[in-house]
Amino acid sequence: MPDVTWAELVEIVRRVLDGDPETGYYLLVLDANVARRDAADLIFHPPPGLEGASAGEIVDAILAYRPFSL
Repeated sequence: MPDVTWAELVEIVRRVLDGDPETGYYLLVLDANVARRDAADLIFHPPPGLEGASAGEIVDAILAYRPFSL
């Protein structure tokens, strides 16, 4: 999805959190549209501070990631 918006990412994460039957598809869409490779971990195994976070808070954490080169 080119030019995916913050609101669209929130909806994707919300559907995953809600256990949508198409969760696998939504995780693929999420992975294709964010730089953070462990985005699903923030949903299923949140770090301290993100337990019980809203979909918007999770998306903010995903988008805060900045890759770096070694």
